[in-house]
Amino acid sequence: MKHCSAILAIATGLAAAGAVGAAQTALTVPGITTRVTATGFILSVPTTAGMNYLIEFTNSLTAAGWTKLAEVNGDGTVQTLLDSAAFPARFYRV
Repeated sequence: MKHCSAILAIATGLAAAGAVGAAQTALTVPGITTRVTATGFILSVPTTAGMNYLIEFTNSLTAAGWTKLAEVNGDGTVQTLLDSAAFPARFYRV
């Protein structure tokens, strides 16, 4: 299986505890959409059949490494992931 190497960094945050904040995209990748809801951070990624997508996160850009959130096998559709633990801040890469 082939691997995708596109990188996306996104910060999520809350204005106040329990309130929904706005997502701020540090790098815009065509086709990838993001949004913050009351239940978490939603990331939608268009996939290509036969490609493997690894979604990782870190709570700090100065951290030593990234943590695997999900691995998605591309099938040609848009795959949507919910991270309910994204607050108060988290950065992602695909």
